[in-house]
Amino acid sequence: MDIFGGFLIIVWMAGLFLTIIWFILPFVIFNIKLRCDEISMRLASIESRLAEIDSRLLDARMDGNADRSDSQGEPLASSLANQDVLK
Repeated sequence: MDIFGGFLIIVWMAGLFLTIIWFILPFVIFNIKLRCDEISMRLASIESRLAEIDSRLLDARMDGNADRSDSQGEPLASSLANQDVLK
């Protein structure tokens, strides 16, 4: 009978552990989902800003405008960056 009682205690502890996991896991999953959505929005914002900088760089090269450039003819990053975003 002691074996059966010990087995019931083990099953009860496993059930308690699984119940705790069952209640906590949805909060963890939704928190991870919200963080992934936030990271995705930030990445999209960064990608759009980089595309804008790239298009400005391409326009500057097409126009032959190299007034603010380094020794290799590349425009300086400070001249391409959106200054109000950097502040």
